Amino acid sequence: MYRGTLSRLVHREQLEIRASATEGECLRLVSAERPAPEAGFFRHLTRLWIELAYDHRLPEHGEVSNLCRDWESLWGQEGGGVD
Repeated sequence: MYRGTLSRLVHREQLEIRASATEGECLRLVSAERPAPEAGFFRHLTRLWIELAYDHRLPEHGEVSNLCRDWESLWGQEGGGVD
């Protein structure tokens, strides 16, 4: 979901993110350039991604369900999936 959201932001929302950008750099850019609901979603997603990728800590099932619901509420009405 993290990579898919980045892809969507780059390809559909035209956000310029360098291929070498760190999670922190991506988060700062999204927070500065996208509306508050998208930035808040991405902040939560980034936190869970970092916990999974670096701490090897799986998110709670409810957190994943909430992310899916929130993603759908942000972008699902546009039709189609994440690029």
